[in-house]
Amino acid sequence: MKMWIVLLLLSVCSETVICYSDGKVEVACGDMTPQHGHEPITKNPPFNITADKSQFSPGDKIKVTLSMASSSEGKHYFKGFLIEARNAGNLNEIVGSFKLIDPEISQLLTCDSKEGSAVSHTGKSHKTEVQVIWVAPSDSPSSVQFLVTVAQGYKEYWVKSPGPVVSQNGVAPPPQTTFGGSIGAQTTTSSILSRSFTSEGCGSMKSCLRDPEGCDPQNDTACHFLSFRALGSSVMFELSGPAEGYVSFALSQDKWMVIYIDACNNFLFLILL
Repeated sequence: MKMWIVLLLLSVCSETVICYSDGKVEVACGDMTPQHGHEPITKNPPFNITADKSQFSPGDKIKVTLSMASSSEGKHYFKGFLIEARNAGNLNEIVGSFKLIDPEISQLLTCDSKEGSAVSHTGKSHKTEVQVIWVAPSDSPSSVQFLVTVAQGYKEYWVKSPGPVVSQNGVAPPPQTTFGGSIGAQTTTSSILSRSFTSEGCGSMKSCLRDPEGCDPQNDTACHFLSFRALGSSVMFELSGPAEGYVSFALSQDKWMVIYIDACNNFLFLILL
């Protein structure tokens, strides 16, 4: 009887250590979920994940920072973490590799048979910030999103929290999402495009609507062009075309697109349908 009790205690302790203590969490590379046997927390995470660049070229290095939010309540530290970079258009695809800044608290993992493709903790010490370097590969997709799992304790962890999206130079960056305090808050900026949109990737990387059929806005000023593609949990649209004023598009939940226009004509207000 005593032998069974000892074996049971060893089993429980072993599971706890394997789950997060030494950071050897290759088993969680795919879904990024700790093997803790508890449900992850879904409320706003108390941490931020940022990148020091929004655009890159193959071979570039981007510093990624995971840190506790200054406005976080409760515990002001985390113990375990897992950082990955994935194709923003296909979040099942791991992209690139990492280099360590502080090997005392972080270590490289081999995920999806790619050496150094993820970073995790080395122990359960209290941490407030971790920085790593992501290296863009030569075959990088147009946009990459950083994902992170963070554990404050055995029952307190957030899984696969989305971080910033970075895009290759020349690719229109999607709206950036920041986390910590108000999850999902988006900040968008407007700027003058350095070049025209292009039909390159239509039918493979993005869906396109064009008039005239098959036109390319990059070399046809009369081309009306609309494209869209998924970037993680967001969708990026490209819209261009000849117009004296502006061009626009709208989304509808049914098969009909109803447009209301208020016009003033000799003080009479008309509604056109």
